[in-house]
This record gives sequence, structure tokens and C-alpha cells, in this order.
Amino acid sequence: MSSKHGRDEQAKQEFWFPEAKEGYAVGEVLHHDHDRDNLQVLLKTSSGAKTLNFHASVAKPINPPNLDGVEDNTQLMHLHEPSLLHNLRCRYQKDLIYTYTGYIMIAINPYKMLGCYSDDKMAAYRGKSIGVLPPHLYAMADRAFRSMKVDGASQAILISGESGAGKTESSKIVMKYLAMCGAPPKGSGAGSEERRASDTLSSLSEKVLGCNPILESF
Repeated sequence: MSSKHGRDEQAKQEFWFPEAKEGYAVGEVLHHDHDRDNLQVLLKTSSGAKTLNFHASVAKPINPPNLDGVEDNTQLMHLHEPSLLHNLRCRYQKDLIYTYTGYIMIAINPYKMLGCYSDDKMAAYRGKSIGVLPPHLYAMADRAFRSMKVDGASQAILISGESGAGKTESSKIVMKYLAMCGAPPKGSGAGSEERRASDTLSSLSEKVLGCNPILESF
């Protein structure tokens, strides 16, 4: 999806239009045939500009530039597929791989190591409501843990995606955070049973990693 566009709304009309290679690209409306409701569009792609015709119904409005890269897609003035993808792309280019859509989190595999999983980072998210700090798996895990304690009921975190999307790694990150939350404070004199439960949860991430080839076969 092309993100190279100037958006001077007073000088020209620009919208998102379907594009075969990039999914969506920004196009400038050159002419509007009101009788057929067709648009002649200068479509701007990464490989150059080209003039194409589209029906007006496929044109999607562009958000103001100040909304590029917002932390929650629900903050977008125009929320549709091309604007959501553009927002994710803006964030991904800055190594911001997590984005909220309300209480749903979208994570994009960076295929490299990032420095946002330290013990200090985990501690920073503990007890914080979603939205207080930048989007992170820790925030989702913390919400589930606190809801479990307050409501006294089991909670579930659904992690889904295609093969290679990072489901296994995300599961390990969530379980590591939950193990930290469930661990008794140092010097608290907690019983051996409580400490053993925390140690068991900590080892689950390695077990998940070990059974991943079997899970992927399904």
C-alpha cells in the first residue's frame, strides 16, 4: 500500500483507490463524470503515477496527516480498510508493531529483535489500564490478570493469525508477563505452593515452543 502522498485538500481531491500490487494507493481525481458516477484518477503508486478510471463508490476518504500512526485505529476520522492498513504501515515503519482497535490488538511480526520486552518494561505496564501506555501485549495480559482478580473468574486471551505471524512468540510474551504478575513479592514469605505455581507458569513458554511444530500441522 502506497503511503507517499501529498494531501492539500483545498487544491485537489484525493482518495484511496484499489491497486492490484499494493492493495490501495492514493489517487487524485482529475474528472468526475456525474452521469455515470465515474472518476478519472491519477493513481500514485511506488512505481509511478498512472491514469485510471474508477466508479465513485470505491473511493475511500483520506484521514488528515496528523492522524497517521495513531495508537488506536478507532481514533481515525475515517475507519475503513485502506486507512487502517495505512495507519499500521506508518507505525510499522517506526518499529511500533502493536496497534489497538478498541480492546483488540493488532500485532505485526517485525522479523527482528526489538528492545521493548525488558523486565523494566513489564513492571511499567503492571496495574495500568489499556491506553495509559503505548500499545503492548503486556497491557492486554495485565487487563486479563486484573479482571481475573477483580471478577474472580477465569479469563482468556485469544491469539490468532496466519503461519509465521508470531503467535507462538506472542504467547510466550504473555505467559512471561503473567508469571511475573503471579510471582509472590520478594521477601513476602509466600508459601512453597504459590512459588511452585509461578515457576510452573514460567516454564510453559518453553513447552509451547517445543510443541509448536505439532500445533502448526493443524
